[in-house]
Amino acid sequence: MRARGAPDPGDQRMEGVMVINLKPVNVIGFSIAESVGLKGKNQPDDIFVIKTLLNGIAPQDGGADGTLDINDLTNTPDAMESVIDAILVFQKAQPGLLHDGRVDPEKNTIKRMRLMFNRRKGGGVDVNVTITPDGPIFGPCDARGFSAARLRLVGNAWSAFDGLAPVRQMVPIGKTRKLKVKGTNNAAVGFALESSRAEIVEQTSDTVTVIGRLEGEADLSVIVEGQRGPIPVRLLVRKASTIPIDVVHLGRAPLANGLMIATQRAVASVVSRIYDNQANLTFTSGTSRIVDAVTTEGRVVTIDPNKKLSIRSGIGPLTTTQDFRFDDLQPLVTNPAAVTMFISAQFIDDIDPIVAGRGDPDNRMLWFNPMTPGSANTNIVPAHEIGHALGLDHITTKNNTGFLMNPTVQANNIIIPCETLVQLQP
Repeated sequence: MRARGAPDPGDQRMEGVMVINLKPVNVIGFSIAESVGLKGKNQPDDIFVIKTLLNGIAPQDGGADGTLDINDLTNTPDAMESVIDAILVFQKAQPGLLHDGRVDPEKNTIKRMRLMFNRRKGGGVDVNVTITPDGPIFGPCDARGFSAARLRLVGNAWSAFDGLAPVRQMVPIGKTRKLKVKGTNNAAVGFALESSRAEIVEQTSDTVTVIGRLEGEADLSVIVEGQRGPIPVRLLVRKASTIPIDVVHLGRAPLANGLMIATQRAVASVVSRIYDNQANLTFTSGTSRIVDAVTTEGRVVTIDPNKKLSIRSGIGPLTTTQDFRFDDLQPLVTNPAAVTMFISAQFIDDIDPIVAGRGDPDNRMLWFNPMTPGSANTNIVPAHEIGHALGLDHITTKNNTGFLMNPTVQANNIIIPCETLVQLQP
């Protein structure tokens, strides 16, 4: 976890409150906002769409047949060379297309790509369905659990995409979520939901409102006129959960009580809201206490609040009397069901001094220094590290701006993609 940087200047702010508008997602049809290829704008999201389409097209139709790396969305000239070549191969294999090595929004090349892709995947006519989340993210968060990211876990990180996976929407038990669905070419859109876990309570010609009933997953079917099969939207129905936050200050520094109070306020005003809207998970203030000593390697380390506390995450040797390992804090956890937050203005990470905190999923604990220069202090760092403490891994894809579990923690990183909730352990 790294904490530095300023908010994205593209974000909007209203009356001092951050607003991030979530993009609609094209579930089928795969549209692009800007040109891709030779002399194109080559935005990462658009590169992902074109690579996904070409990968899904058979070689006899000019497709790449899975040979393009959809996890590499770099737009340097060297990285784009294989994309441009693949576009040219497709254009030359298809009659009537211009051989310019570029795909423009809603021009003949992308329309033909969608047609060839849909034919191979068992689809019907060229229909584009756009699903929009039920609102922007208002500060601190109102993401409603919508995820257009369709991330895939590889090893210990969400580092890949699955362009063919269903779009996901978190639905709290007893609460509703609304999706707006739009089809191109004036195609009629309908909805079906056959599950005891969720229920449709209202639908119009372009919206559907569902309510959560029982915990689990259910597929909302979006039925589009002219499309051979329904388009699934995976609903993740989650029950409400509450977790206490225990705060432990290391050392009797003059600021100890103030830091504990500030941390609990941060949990109440920021962290809880982020998780409530996106995971149906809230936090309460648990116990708070001051600890004077830590036991490490069989010796007792008396904490001097005026000296730096080096936290060893790895297996390297302890070099000073104030060094101890992250695991040494585990015996100080008094409530295994809580998340225990260890705080101090003297904490310093042994690997990177600008890191403001780290989380441990094995022991549901984290350490946090709100005074680390350049950190997002009491806003996002605790939420990020609580994510680790509850099992969430980093999101390391190329276009991960805005995600809470982005390794580079910034003040506008608050989105928890719905697919990552499978790791969250309330």
